Amino acid sequence: MKLRLLIATAALLSFASCSKDGVEGNNCQTCSEMRIVVTLKHHDDVINTGKVYLKRDATNMPDSYDASAEVVMTDEGPMALFLNQRPGKFYIYADGYDTSINKDVAGGVPVNITSDFMFKYYRMIVPVTEK
Repeated sequence: MKLRLLIATAALLSFASCSKDGVEGNNCQTCSEMRIVVTLKHHDDVINTGKVYLKRDATNMPDSYDASAEVVMTDEGPMALFLNQRPGKFYIYADGYDTSINKDVAGGVPVNITSDFMFKYYRMIVPVTEK
């Protein structure tokens, strides 16, 4: 229940922000804590099933990943959440299923998250295309 509330709060704060990159969180427990919130989009459609993979210190698609998270449905929409992250360079890859066209979709993007996002949520969209 607490995780669902945390995800909903993260999403609400993220969607309310003028910046798509990050918004301040209210309950950071350590100075290295940051949350990465990922939404998958195929064209203009948000993808509600899938998995997101994260690789630290990478700018190109790697052979393996450090962490993964399922896309979960929240009150604010589908998203994947990575807790307790530190700023740095990441490669974020996602795959899912677009029910509007009945096809698998996938895509990835490099991202550099600066220390400006300490104590914050870094919200991003990963664009995906048909496999």
